[in-house]
Amino acid sequence: TDNMIKQWHSIESVFRFMTTCAPPRSTTTLVGGAHNYYERVGLFRLDAFYPEPISIMDNLLEKAVVPNFLWGSDPESLEKELMNDRMFYGSYSYASVWATQRFKYARNYTRIYNASDIHSETFLKRLMEHYKVPDHRKDICFYRIRTTGLLKTLDCKVKGMFYPDFLEKFSTVSFFEGL
Repeated sequence: TDNMIKQWHSIESVFRFMTTCAPPRSTTTLVGGAHNYYERVGLFRLDAFYPEPISIMDNLLEKAVVPNFLWGSDPESLEKELMNDRMFYGSYSYASVWATQRFKYARNYTRIYNASDIHSETFLKRLMEHYKVPDHRKDICFYRIRTTGLLKTLDCKVKGMFYPDFLEKFSTVSFFEGL
């Protein structure tokens, strides 16, 4: 729970810093007359390695994109209850919900679902449903980097997205050795 709370603070702080430092742009007006410089935003955790480039501009109709779980035996059943919290990209308004509404929604979540604790991926799924954020999943491969620097090599074993050449180099050594 402590690490999850730290993660939430980090995500929200980065998003708020980003919006504070952005110059105003008058073409996009938000509620209350504020201006938004960003139209699309990508939020990527630093403890993940993405072996393929990810363009947040490829399909502007994708308003809220998160990665599929690529390590489960039945990803479709996981999607009904969980939402991957490793990254998000899409429209500014939906990115804002993903990044800044977790603390605000936590009390409601524990009351509505009678939850004594919070599981991050379950909570995120309910948060996005509560704010009516579209749920668009993509097969985006990433490897979780552990505090030791080792990669979790089973993260992309489904749907032909396993990278054996990459893993031969990095699965037994620290990711940080090559940096």
